[in-house]
Amino acid sequence: MNVSIRKTILAVGLNPAWQKTLKFSTFEKNRVNRANSVSYCAAGKGVNFCRAVKIWNNGSNAKVFLFAGGKIGKLLLNAMDAEGLKHKSVLVHAETRTCTTCLCLADKNMTELIEPSEGLGKNAEKEIFNLIFSETTPRCVVALCGTFPSGISLDFYTKVAVEAAKLKIPVFMDAVQYADGALAAGIDILKVNDEEIRQIGGRKDIRQAAEACMKKYPVKSIAVTAGAGNAFLFSRAGSYEYSIPPVQDIVNPLGAGDTVGAVMLAETCAGKDIADSFATGLAAGSASCMCELPAFFDPKNVPRILSKIRRRKIA
Repeated sequence: MNVSIRKTILAVGLNPAWQKTLKFSTFEKNRVNRANSVSYCAAGKGVNFCRAVKIWNNGSNAKVFLFAGGKIGKLLLNAMDAEGLKHKSVLVHAETRTCTTCLCLADKNMTELIEPSEGLGKNAEKEIFNLIFSETTPRCVVALCGTFPSGISLDFYTKVAVEAAKLKIPVFMDAVQYADGALAAGIDILKVNDEEIRQIGGRKDIRQAAEACMKKYPVKSIAVTAGAGNAFLFSRAGSYEYSIPPVQDIVNPLGAGDTVGAVMLAETCAGKDIADSFATGLAAGSASCMCELPAFFDPKNVPRILSKIRRRKIA
């Protein structure tokens, strides 16, 4: 199934978060740290993904499917509405989690504190599954984004991937939690980091791990990021290594990986070559590191960064 020329991305982001970002002059363990400022926004991989697609604004559009509960859930949904992010939510009794980012201005380090998610029931799972597939069309792509809350079946992504395959809908996946069944069902683009591809492929060498993954599963393309390190794209049509220029004005790297995947998929859906699309996604991810909140970036910075990315074919 060709991902190209598909305008609507249905992002399955079941584990959203109300994101609190604290900025400190210095941040040290085992002492009282007083913040200079605090900011809030809706977040979580699916929300970040949707935001990055909207900011990139290349003709593709994204809608995120999520659970929301309690007072925090209402804050989350209201913030998404104010931001113009499209979403479909299942309201649950469990309070939506809050995650806290601690930014140290002195050494430009980031510490992330992630709250656990409360358990959800089978009714919530069934409701969101039906909601996702009530929105599918021949012109859509399903994107599986990140973890899911406790109480959701461990094979949920498998169920989504199997149903998408029946409907001939391409699947993009940025997740490794209980991903074996989804990978076996067939993933068009798998976007992971270097540690995750080693986990999936069972090899220390990134290339060998990707090759093992593609040999075991019907995965068409694998995009691998490694923070500031070189990135890789493996596909059955050819593989590439990308060197990325250092980000001089780094503020917050949280959400950079989500931005990479979102912009990459948006470009692919617009008919761009996947190798070029990944390079653009990498540039957008670098641009997002220059912003305080996750997956926000200035699109005007992307061409400048993209011009400095070097790509070489490795297979």
